[in-house]
This record gives sequence, structure tokens and C-alpha cells, in this order.
Amino acid sequence: LGSSRFLGYGKAKGFLLYNIGAFPGMVEGAGEVKGEVYEIPEELLDKLDMVEGVPYLFRREVIEVELKDGTLIKAYAYLYNKKVDNKMLIPSGDWKDVAKF
Repeated sequence: LGSSRFLGYGKAKGFLLYNIGAFPGMVEGAGEVKGEVYEIPEELLDKLDMVEGVPYLFRREVIEVELKDGTLIKAYAYLYNKKVDNKMLIPSGDWKDVAKF
């Protein structure tokens, strides 16, 4: 994301976050997911889709995100395209709470 611009931290309601192993998986559900929001050049979307495994592992959708200052924006999110039945729910909705960087 070298030419991207960090917009801040945000949260998306109506989603749950699961620990898929080496990465998180966001799915629709009765919860809230938190994370970083970036503005990226349109020409990077195809490359990012490839990295994220679209359309098999993830799908890209437009969702509503509330930034930390309360501003509501539309943003792309990558939603997990597989079943999460045997995956661990991240109750806080924040990958940073379980990831080991």
C-alpha cells in the first residue's frame, strides 16, 4: 500500500471477525469489526484483489465505515468467502487483539 493514505481507524457494524489462522476473516453478522482505513489509488484494486484471493477466498464489497471522529464513509472491505463454523470468533472485532506481529 505504498501510495496509499491512512485515513484513520474505523468500525463497521453488522460484521463479525474470525481468526482464520494467519489472517482474519470478516463475515456478515450481529457485531462490529474495527480496523485501519486507507485511501488507495483505483489502479491498485486489481492487484489487491489478487493478493486477497478474490473471488475464491474473499470478495470485495462496499460497506459503511464510521471513522474515529464519527464521520461515515463508504469503503471497500474484503469479506471472507468460506465457512467459519470451525474458526475462532474474535469477540472484540479487532485483529490486533489476537495477531502476533
